[in-house]
Amino acid sequence: MAFTKKSGVVMAVACVCATIAPSTAFSPISASPGARPHVLNRGPRAAATATAVSAAPQEGPRRPWRSAVVTKMAEVASGGESAVVSADRVDKSEVAKYWVATLCQWGVLLGIMKGLDILQAVKPGLISNAAVGVLFAFLSLRSRVFSVLNNSRPKRRAAAKEMELATPTEAPRRLRRPSWTPPGIAFPFIWGTITVLRGVSSAVAFSSTQTFFTPAFAAMLLHLSIGDTWNTITNIEKRLGVSAVVAYLVAASVYTTTYLYYLASPLAGYLLAPSALWLTVATSLCTAIWRINSPLQPLYPVPSDNKASALRFEKYLKTEEEGKEEDK
Repeated sequence: MAFTKKSGVVMAVACVCATIAPSTAFSPISASPGARPHVLNRGPRAAATATAVSAAPQEGPRRPWRSAVVTKMAEVASGGESAVVSADRVDKSEVAKYWVATLCQWGVLLGIMKGLDILQAVKPGLISNAAVGVLFAFLSLRSRVFSVLNNSRPKRRAAAKEMELATPTEAPRRLRRPSWTPPGIAFPFIWGTITVLRGVSSAVAFSSTQTFFTPAFAAMLLHLSIGDTWNTITNIEKRLGVSAVVAYLVAASVYTTTYLYYLASPLAGYLLAPSALWLTVATSLCTAIWRINSPLQPLYPVPSDNKASALRFEKYLKTEEEGKEEDK
């Protein structure tokens, strides 16, 4: 039989379906107990074959996280309560909020870079390389002040105290983490080192270009803006599935930034490379956390999860009647 283009597509789709779905998902056992398996041929041989297949032990899934996804899909079909969030529709307003907030923050930061170029043109040499390093180190720590989202960092001590005071029924579920998660004491050291490397690499890149409004700096500012949006999703809204998706965007942005820094100055690219390495590990960590915490959260925001966070200026846009209702 000739291998046509149409047959190749059909075979590819079949292979993908066989890979994604675990073997137990295609068990011929009916959904209801005691129901007769569906048999295309009603002859005695076909019925005996179906009975033998039903009685045979099923091989366990080779990919547990994919099995979890299929399980959630089955719960949705059967009306299970634990999968109601997964069955909900995409909250387009939340998706738009993430995009608009990220682009607005990036635009403000680009405007600052353009203003610094104008200042440099008026008085050349006014801003030194060291000052550029300090500027980008500050942006690495406090770029969230330019975001319209709530980007406050998690307060670990307050959360721990709340866990102690809460009753067992009121206490929130502790987030499960993989065994290879770095210890908590390592994170301040890691991010402190990354902050220094971002500042030094930016100073080196600026020494080669003497310009702020460059592709390298634009990529760095976009990377910081995406990271701030990820922080809101992860630490404020606690949407594990969305956090896992956006983590890949953070990683992709740092890869692009490292490459553009290398084009501006090879030394700047080498200095920024450890940041890309750590964010690769952090992306894998986010994905693992999403996979091992059940119920498995959707990879997109949904209205029913009630996790949407307000914008910083949203309280100033409320009408007087809404303010009175909140006071009550």
